[in-house]
Amino acid sequence: MKYVTVRDYLVELIDTRLSVGDVVPSERELAERFGISRMTVRQAVDSLVSSGMLERRRGSGTYVRAPKVDVQSRISSFSEEMRQRGMIPGTRVLRGEELSATPDVAVWLGIESGEPVYYVYRVRLADGVPMAVEKTWIAVRVMPDLLTHGVPTSIYGAMAAAGLVPTWG
Repeated sequence: MKYVTVRDYLVELIDTRLSVGDVVPSERELAERFGISRMTVRQAVDSLVSSGMLERRRGSGTYVRAPKVDVQSRISSFSEEMRQRGMIPGTRVLRGEELSATPDVAVWLGIESGEPVYYVYRVRLADGVPMAVEKTWIAVRVMPDLLTHGVPTSIYGAMAAAGLVPTWG
């Protein structure tokens, strides 16, 4: 599988020396460099074009493409993510209380400084192992009953039940 050697060489070149929009060496140059046929080089280049790393421009050459950004249409919960990975999600609540929004929190939430907010501080677990520390601020006026019965098992679930969509910030 000589094409793998050429493909790996091109990936290394892209990662270390080339930028988006740069031209990669021609098939002829690569064939000479590696002492293989242009057909084998073409196979390596085709695999990188298929993966989105390179793009061919007819009569011009092959160029480095901008990486594809995987944009999710929605934010999934930690629990969903862990279940998708075959792990059992868990949560250890460290704090769940109503506070006054600090100036920074107020800016993040688009509310007035001092306005009531819920602050939830949790350790997220996967198969019983701590994986993340999560701090959540929610304006009380948006979900007034959030902490009525303690911190809910799923904040995303509580938000969905209230007709809200979580956002990053």
